[in-house]
Amino acid sequence: MNRWLCFPLLTVLTAAAAPAAAQTPSPVSITGTGKVDYFTALPGEFSPFGGEGTFSFMGVDMPYTLTSADVGGLNFIDPGPPAVATFSNSIPVTFASTDPSEPSEISMNYTGEVTLTPTDMTGTQFTAVFIADFTPIAGSGVGLFADVVGGTFEMTAVVSDPFVPIVDPTQTVFTLNSPYQWNSSGGALDVFLVTPEPAAAAMAWVLGLIAAGRPRATRC
Repeated sequence: MNRWLCFPLLTVLTAAAAPAAAQTPSPVSITGTGKVDYFTALPGEFSPFGGEGTFSFMGVDMPYTLTSADVGGLNFIDPGPPAVATFSNSIPVTFASTDPSEPSEISMNYTGEVTLTPTDMTGTQFTAVFIADFTPIAGSGVGLFADVVGGTFEMTAVVSDPFVPIVDPTQTVFTLNSPYQWNSSGGALDVFLVTPEPAAAAMAWVLGLIAAGRPRATRC
């Protein structure tokens, strides 16, 4: 192979490989509380919920509020008791900073499983434990999250106050504004992937130019 092919090829490979190789995992930790408007067990139905707490990332403990979020789409995989179902979101869950000096936010999707435990003999009231994997939506990050391109973390939400879910479209009695607590698992896999700093990307580009400008030779 001629060297005039080697160096341009090296430039292309360097430019293509550098961003992927430079993606860095950074730990994520979240705690918080909130309320679910209501719980629905109807297929394809979702309920809004709100929350606030602390989002720890890149050495910053950011106070947050949820500006959009919902939960639902239950698909029962074990009738129980306790009953187990998969669940997900229909709109992005957006964490937004409440600190005016740190205007940051990021949106995510999630999927998971919920365990519903009856608390009375009639089986109409339940407590719940939701466990879900959250995945950031690339390009949605602002401020602190601007360089996030991937990753995942596990969240556990606990609803310890008994509630009555909606199980029938004609149902008129159900629980409103159920409180919950949630937190990330804190495991080694709870990370966001971030892209290289602009300086690192610029350095890769310069090295490629230097390689492309080296003297040609007849053989590699």
